[in-house]
Amino acid sequence: MSVEKPKFMKPLDLFLQRKRKNGCVSPQAKKKFMISPLKCIDLNSPIKDSQGSSLNENSDGDGGARRTPRKGTPSKRILTPRKTTCEKSPFRDIKNENNRSNHCAVRTLRSRKTRKNLFKSPEKVKISSVTLHDENANIEPPIAVETTTELAGLSFLPIDWTLKTRMRFVSTKSFPFRGIFSSRESASATTAFTRCLSSTISKDSNSSSLTETTSYLSSASIDSSVSTLLRQNCFVWTFPSLPGYELYPRINNRCKLAPISDPMSDDLMINYCESLRDLYDLLRSCQCAYFYVCGNTFTALFRAAGVGGLDEIHAIITPTTVGFRTKLEEEGVEFTMPILEKELKQEKQREEEVATRERDFTDEQKGEENLTSVLDDDDASNFLNSLGIDPSESQKQNPKKQKSLHNLVFKSPLVLVKGVHTHGLIPFLSNRLFVLARTESLARVPPTLISPVAFAGANLQYLKPKYNRFVENNGESFNLEIKGPILPTMVKNLCDLFQNVLGDFKLYLSNYEKAAPMNEVRSDEKKSKEEMVKCAKMNLRACGLADEVVESLCEEEKQALQAYTTIFCERGRYFPS
Repeated sequence: MSVEKPKFMKPLDLFLQRKRKNGCVSPQAKKKFMISPLKCIDLNSPIKDSQGSSLNENSDGDGGARRTPRKGTPSKRILTPRKTTCEKSPFRDIKNENNRSNHCAVRTLRSRKTRKNLFKSPEKVKISSVTLHDENANIEPPIAVETTTELAGLSFLPIDWTLKTRMRFVSTKSFPFRGIFSSRESASATTAFTRCLSSTISKDSNSSSLTETTSYLSSASIDSSVSTLLRQNCFVWTFPSLPGYELYPRINNRCKLAPISDPMSDDLMINYCESLRDLYDLLRSCQCAYFYVCGNTFTALFRAAGVGGLDEIHAIITPTTVGFRTKLEEEGVEFTMPILEKELKQEKQREEEVATRERDFTDEQKGEENLTSVLDDDDASNFLNSLGIDPSESQKQNPKKQKSLHNLVFKSPLVLVKGVHTHGLIPFLSNRLFVLARTESLARVPPTLISPVAFAGANLQYLKPKYNRFVENNGESFNLEIKGPILPTMVKNLCDLFQNVLGDFKLYLSNYEKAAPMNEVRSDEKKSKEEMVKCAKMNLRACGLADEVVESLCEEEKQALQAYTTIFCERGRYFPS
């Protein structure tokens, strides 16, 4: 006989087999509801009991749609298959918020809702949070307050009298120049600059127009585009013209070419003297506002009367040495050192403050100090007498004061010449012994003359702008770079032009460091500035510059206090630093 092996069944299969025999669970319900006998039965589960009735009052036997009971009919009491008596489920009372019998169930339900709402959008979280508060709470939307921030920059660009060697504009918008000017633009720009036609741009639009300073010229054939104005502000008049020689900057110049011959140097020196005298005549007649003389050891700035807040024609020379100043005195040229005088005044004020602090000591402390000082002086005088030295002669020399004075002279070697004495500078600067260098790179080459207007023997130099475009992570940026002798009026005109065309931009400048102290010269005379500015404007009408530029040159308030290296333009305001 074959013995049948016992069949081992899983607890779940055994439970389902027994239920099938009793007819409680159908094969379709088996797929939907798989309950292990080892787990506890949930009171909310829609499993059928042994009689085929649903455990949930709102669900049918097959887990279908809910059936709403009629009004007036009492709800049936549900009996579980394991329990003969059933208590009221605590989850039925959650729907009624006024019934507080089951506090634990209500708290757990609300905590679950709030946890879910934390990950919703901000609007949904706001609505759910209102339901937890009082119903009579006054909820109003937040009022949007408009905050207007005013920029603290300057509405105008101050005049920086320091010569520049390089300037670079940076902007997120493209410049009107793309590397090449048309024939009409280049011709119109050259004509406008040589004939001193002032350029004006309307602030409301990007349109521009040229205004003539003479009556017999006609601007109908002259182009008035932005590119023309850009090229017009890239010209400068210079002397001399030596191809291959870098004649600017002159101080610390590293020209590798051989020095010129003596006959050539003599011819250049004759032309230089004529050009310098012609420029000075233009300055005296107020037909030239300013010009520069750049030598190998100095830089001189000549300005007309009324320019820079000074009512007289004047010249600023920096840097100067002790030998240069002694030669000026020998030639009879009177000068002052305004920066040195200011520093000496500050030093005197400091000494007075120290003296007042010493006087504030009490009488007892003063008496003690006097006794000790008398004893020390007696000992010192006895010691000097023993050596055969007179104590009075030693007290005349104070090495500390001499050292401090020497440092002040070294730090501020700027010289200011005013009025009639500027006429004595012309023969002094025409002397080859004081002007020409003998052993440097530009030996036997006369100084360089730079002017915004034409003069005898001048060379029209064009500073070609270079256009570049860069692609960065933040976006595109456009650069416009200009190299050469850059005048103060050139910087102002280009900044005003790009302010009206581009809006926001950045400007980086490379200064001629030897000419940086020129911005510190101020007038000490207290006169009516308005009358002086009006007279200067009237006198400088024929200087070849625009009226706005002349106004900024004459007003002392629109003068820069230091040499600028960066200028930011934002929302029509300038931020120089």
